[in-house]
Amino acid sequence: EAGALTVMEAYHDLNDEPVVSSSLLLRTMLRTQLNFEGVLLTDWAEIRNLHSYHHVAESLEKAVETSINRTSIDVSMVPLDDSFSVTLARLVRSGAIPESRIDESAARVMQLKKTLGLFHQPVPPLHHPYLSTVGCTEDQESALEMARASILLLKNAPPTRRRRRSAAAAATLALGVPYGAHRPTAQSDDEIFDFFNSEITRSRRRLRALRRRLHDDRAQPGGQLLPFNRENP
Repeated sequence: EAGALTVMEAYHDLNDEPVVSSSLLLRTMLRTQLNFEGVLLTDWAEIRNLHSYHHVAESLEKAVETSINRTSIDVSMVPLDDSFSVTLARLVRSGAIPESRIDESAARVMQLKKTLGLFHQPVPPLHHPYLSTVGCTEDQESALEMARASILLLKNAPPTRRRRRSAAAAATLALGVPYGAHRPTAQSDDEIFDFFNSEITRSRRRLRALRRRLHDDRAQPGGQLLPFNRENP
């Protein structure tokens, strides 16, 4: 209803099915129920992840075949190599993916380019009027409101015992870095490593404090998985 021209699927699973291979979500719901006619793209390398991360496809070839045949994905975000396009072409030649499916996505991509005027002006002018709105106050306020609405506050309350003898920092990112490329400034290796080192130092300090408080050597810095005893957690 708001006129979105593109949609990106994400890394989630729903009912044990990765979104990137879900016919229910990316065909029935998105295209039929919501009447979305624009371009659908994947998040970073998510088709490949059907094989390497979600472990529901036995190979990259099967991952490409599954996602393209089951869904209405138009663009695969794999900027580092040409494995997707090479594999896709091979599957079309073999008949595993019908050429009509490629025509379907190509039509949507071409329509998007036409809508954006890219056939007449492939590269936007250096002084495009939209550039002045990037980072404007209105957008910052909207981003802040979305961030506030997404905050989840957890409170220690009964039945947690006040003098509990043990606790666990059990999260994949307990020692990780809350950082990514989706920032106003470009992502660079130096910037990442500098930030990574400072955050890891702070995380290690917090974990050492937890160990001192609980007198528990199982809380180890380094991010490795530690033995878990259900009888004596």
